[in-house]
Amino acid sequence: MKILADKHIPFIEKAIEGLGETVIKHGSDMSPSDFKDIDAYLGRSVRKLGAEELTGSRVQFTSTASVGTDHADTDYLESQGIAFASAAGCNAVSVADYVTAAILNLACRRGFSLKGKSIGIIGAGNVGSRAAKRCEGLGMDVVLNDPPLKRTTGEEKYRPIHEMLGCDFISFHTPLIRSGIDKTLHYFNADFASKIRPGAVLINTSRGAVADTQAVIKALDSGRLSDAVIDVWEGEPKISAPLLEKAFIATPHIAGHAIEAKIRAMRMVVNAMCEHFQIPKRVDEKDFLPPPEVEKIEIGKSGSVECRLNEAVKNIYNIEKDDSSLRKILSMQHPQRPDFFDSLRKNYPVRRELSTVKQVVCPKEIEPLCKAVFPPAE
Repeated sequence: MKILADKHIPFIEKAIEGLGETVIKHGSDMSPSDFKDIDAYLGRSVRKLGAEELTGSRVQFTSTASVGTDHADTDYLESQGIAFASAAGCNAVSVADYVTAAILNLACRRGFSLKGKSIGIIGAGNVGSRAAKRCEGLGMDVVLNDPPLKRTTGEEKYRPIHEMLGCDFISFHTPLIRSGIDKTLHYFNADFASKIRPGAVLINTSRGAVADTQAVIKALDSGRLSDAVIDVWEGEPKISAPLLEKAFIATPHIAGHAIEAKIRAMRMVVNAMCEHFQIPKRVDEKDFLPPPEVEKIEIGKSGSVECRLNEAVKNIYNIEKDDSSLRKILSMQHPQRPDFFDSLRKNYPVRRELSTVKQVVCPKEIEPLCKAVFPPAE
């Protein structure tokens, strides 16, 4: 068996060692000729996957070590009988950590309490449901919106969109769907912005094009949005400098980049490949994870609850560092900016999930909040 794999999938060489002949390359350096004589492909979202790459090849199994699949022509793959696997849900905990860090950081620096604040979660799947649980644990009122889940389950907890227009925060956790009844392309647009609560906070960790960049900028300028937390950008890696300048927190599409998420994604696609080819080998995440650098955290007793929790979180994940790193792009010449954005993602430092902390010493009166911020490992 011959396997083509993206070199930026963590530990991929070690994980597939002994499974056959391997070709390890950066996804952007791959050409259609690389696919001609392979049996399996382990890729990432940086590489398109469809007829151009696979016509005339012998590929039987393809995958992406990412959550989103809009870069893969799944209709074509199905028509050709080519198996496809993704890493859906691999980074859900990591993104929930990011949302938690962002909300605490904003509340601390802006000087308000989260208790009784409301947040509308648009997209209540793997990520949205976990983010919702964290927010509820912080004392926030959560409104969930997910039309596909509403149709599938009929559950009343999935509310119509108009019920969240008055929320203090609106957080997107949807895939990018370009057309149809569940279209999410430019879901946040000028019309949507005109209906939300004045002074709301936008959080986008889903896909850049879910929010119309110009609509977000205008909403910030008008005060319809008080702040925005932007991790995903239209046109990546060419991102909007005006939006970057106006965002309260701006990061280079790294919300899901905790090392656990990356290794989980690798495990999911490698094991899916082994299962497809009936290979007995299975990958275990624990064999690749480094020991946590921080095992114990003590929550301070002075200051607001939000600031105390924010400082505790920064021991594991300091979102301000990611924000500062991205803002360096503003001092660069325009041709240099896309490569710099990509480099921040490719060379992202090891970040651990908040659940890796084994012991959290917390004042009794805020123990429930501490448990929400530092949940047990899944």
